[in-house]
Parts: sequence; C-alpha cells; structure tokens
Amino acid sequence: QRQKRFEKLKGGLLLSTIGVVLLCVCSKDRSLSVTMAVAAQTEKLPDVLVIGGTGLMGAPTVRRLQEQGHRVVVLTRGHDQGMGTSGRRPDLPQCEMIQCDRTEKGALLAELLKENSPRIVVDFAAMNPAHIEDVVAAHREKTLQHYIFISTNMVYPGGPESFDVSGRVPLITEEQADLDAKDVPDTYGGRKLQCEVLLKEASASDGFSFTTLRPPAVVGPGCDNRHERLQRAASRMRLLPPRDGPQTAAAAHGKSFRVAYSGDVAAAVAAVVLKGPKDLSGEAFNIASEESVTMDEYVKEMADILGTEKPSLPPPEEDASIWNYEKQGNVGIQKATEKLEFRPTPLKVWLTETVKWHQSLLQA
Repeated sequence: QRQKRFEKLKGGLLLSTIGVVLLCVCSKDRSLSVTMAVAAQTEKLPDVLVIGGTGLMGAPTVRRLQEQGHRVVVLTRGHDQGMGTSGRRPDLPQCEMIQCDRTEKGALLAELLKENSPRIVVDFAAMNPAHIEDVVAAHREKTLQHYIFISTNMVYPGGPESFDVSGRVPLITEEQADLDAKDVPDTYGGRKLQCEVLLKEASASDGFSFTTLRPPAVVGPGCDNRHERLQRAASRMRLLPPRDGPQTAAAAHGKSFRVAYSGDVAAAVAAVVLKGPKDLSGEAFNIASEESVTMDEYVKEMADILGTEKPSLPPPEEDASIWNYEKQGNVGIQKATEKLEFRPTPLKVWLTETVKWHQSLLQA
C-alpha cells in the first residue's frame, strides 16, 4: 500500500537522475512524508516563439532550441519560396507552426496575446520600427520575458548610409553603434538601427527585456544568391546576372572580411535564451566567423572543396555585387566569446556544408 502511494507521488515529481530522495514513513497514522534533497533538479525549460523560423537562420535555431529542451513554436508568413538556390529552404525539424503575416495590422499583436503564446520571442523578421512597436505593445498588455532581436552589422557607421562597413578598422565593436541616432536613412541598415533605438527606449520606459545579435552576411544551407554567385564561379558554371540597381565596390576593396555561419547564429540565440534576461537584457553581440579572409581566399576555399581551380571573378567595375562580402568588414566577437561562451565553427567546416548543400541544387 505504501509502495502504491509512493509511486503515485513520484509520478507528479520531476527528479533529476542525480537527485536524492529520502522517505520517512510515519507508522502511527500510516501517512507518507517525502523529503527531497536534490543536488541538481531538471526543470521544464520555457517555451520559445521563433518569428521567421523557417529561413536561413531560423531553421537551425529551431533545431538548436529543441535539442536544448525547449518547446518551440514557429511563426511564419507561410510563403513557399526561400532565399536559397531554386527557392529551397533549409530543412526544418518538426514543430508547431503558426501562419501569420505581421504586415497585416494587429495580426502579430493578436498572436502574441494568445493565452499559450510563449513569452520568450526570437525575431528574425523584424525589419522596421513598426514591427518593434507591435512587439512592445504586446509586452505592455502581457509581459514578455525576453525578446531576442536579430539585427545586422549594417547598423554600424557606414551601413545605414552606403551598406558598407569595410572602412572601419581593425575590428568593429558593439559600442560603435549610435543608439541615440535621430535622423537615420531609410535603408536596410537604417531601419534596423531604428529598431534598436526603439528597443532601448522600451527598456527604459516599459521594462522591456531584450538582447540584440548583429551578424554580418549569413552563410549556410539556404543562403541568398551572394553565395550562389560565388559558388557558380567556383564550379565553372554560368554566372547569374548582377543585382539590379547601382552597385559600388567596397571602400576597402581587396581587404579581409568576416561573414557568419547560420549554425553559429543559432548557437548564439540558444545561449542567450539559456542565460536569460537577468544578465543579458540591453546587451548587443556581434556574431561572426573567427577567420577573416579576403575574397580570393574565400573563393579558393570553395574551389578546393569542389576540386576545381580558383576562379577569376569579374572586376568590381563590371560586377560590384559579386564582391558584396567585402562590404561586411570585420566585426569583433570577443564580447560574445566572453559573455555567451560563443565558439564559432571553423570556416572550412561550415563552408563545406554550405557548398555541398547548394551544389546538388545547382547541378540539377
């Protein structure tokens, strides 16, 4: 009888494998009291909402969070095509999916206010201040525990103005972003900077807990055609035409740069979620590869993976867009390595994965 009562009680407890359970049976009233001395107790990890969770950075982030033990909910627009070759998206693990177009007025706010909506939010898709305003509005009605904003290295001086931070040497550090900026160009980098300014203001006025990650151009399975154009050159395939619109060479043409691996962004997000807002609220972190390479070194590495000769790229005056990675500059990652224990994947490892993933699609 005592054993049955114990089993019933044990079923309602989540004990770690190294927990110690001490049972004390009081024989007079046949009652069972349980005292637990737990050296390490495993608790249920919080749920996480990933906005833009089917894309280049989102898909590996969902996988990483699931491996960490979180229940993950993905909010997506539901578009079929991704950025990768032939519109292919990275492989996505099984998870709960919500279709929502945040450009529709009130749509995201309604999702964030639902009863079971996770209170930790990772946002890969916030591209302008209006997107941040919706999130902060939701926080005012139903507190968000932690908001992780994926920004860009293009918030640093030169990024909002010309999409080029290559002139900043030797390494770009987090404090170089001007979060007091008022008149900001309406560009990709400018809008991301405005988002960061709003987050800082919301933290001061509404106790909004957030952490920002600033990767440069991100490379990995399903990345955009900046990589595909280079891989086509390394594969001796027909090059895609240059991007539309005026293109200019990097201010530091011929110099080294750093890009980020999508899996490393995922690892950084998981680290931020695990450490939580207590230590990280209001902080920003650069996330990038540890190796700085020139474009010649980068395409040679691709050619070595493919077993081909290093290609000669069109000169910048003919096709400046194929040299785009040079504009990414060199962001310093020391802060992330210290506070997040961030350890970037070696370039050869992630570039091999990326090249092989795209090559089968290119050959098809």
